[in-house]
Amino acid sequence: MDMRHNIEKEQPYKDVLYDRSELTYANSFPEWYKRLFIKTVEAITARYPLLMRMRRWERRKNKNPDFWVSVMEEMEIDIMVTDDDLARIPKTGSLVVVCNHPHGLVDGLVIAWLLSRVRQDFRIMARALLNGVEAAEKNLLSVSFPHEEDSVRKNLNTRKEALSSVKDGHCIAVFPAGTVSTSQTAFGPVVEAEWGTFTSKLIRQTDTVVLPIYFPGSNSRAFQIANRISHLTRQSLLMYEIKRSLGRPQKPIIGTPIGRDVLDKYKTDGEGLMAYLRDETLALKKNA
Repeated sequence: MDMRHNIEKEQPYKDVLYDRSELTYANSFPEWYKRLFIKTVEAITARYPLLMRMRRWERRKNKNPDFWVSVMEEMEIDIMVTDDDLARIPKTGSLVVVCNHPHGLVDGLVIAWLLSRVRQDFRIMARALLNGVEAAEKNLLSVSFPHEEDSVRKNLNTRKEALSSVKDGHCIAVFPAGTVSTSQTAFGPVVEAEWGTFTSKLIRQTDTVVLPIYFPGSNSRAFQIANRISHLTRQSLLMYEIKRSLGRPQKPIIGTPIGRDVLDKYKTDGEGLMAYLRDETLALKKNA
């Protein structure tokens, strides 16, 4: 069921032209030759079709007043969920959403679409490809790649902001693996990475509930092969994977909220908590 519909309460966002220089994954590298390599691959595989869509979206006069809905419509991505699925998302109160991460940026866009159907006080911890888009920035917490300059300090600040938001009763969505799912060999099965323990702090240091969401699918075999070559070649194809998602429906599986009666069993075991949540999230695959 396609749940794309208008939200009357949402205020129209400002149409501000996107800085085309931000549409790249190359800017995280300080070395000029690495930036050049990534930008060249992006230009060959994906950048210009995506930029053309973005400019078309900016010119469109009748787009949906909800930013995230309008983005999905421009990308021609149908989100296949029902009202009953959306009803499992808590409308108020502290909430940490945990998800597997098979695709990249598209996973974050779909999570934003889902949460915006139910509540507006959400933020997603994600890479900063949408910097400069005011309507998107209010729902994003920027996460830096490990190789970025000053990434440790920036990510510590992001984590502090996320923890404060949850303590204040808001919603934070996290991809605890911190990286897109990949295969261990060039032609092997794609596997979700182990989940880091930062998310456990969001949960154990607050009174939040947790909502698991599972994304079916994976990136292309070309991406898996690039990943086995180097982080550089892998990152150069992230934009191609965005283009590849255009026109393809997404069917996220929304789980049941996990309450404090379960979460408090892991008050002193962050690793155990994340292993449990990872297993619970991946187990939703049976409902796909």
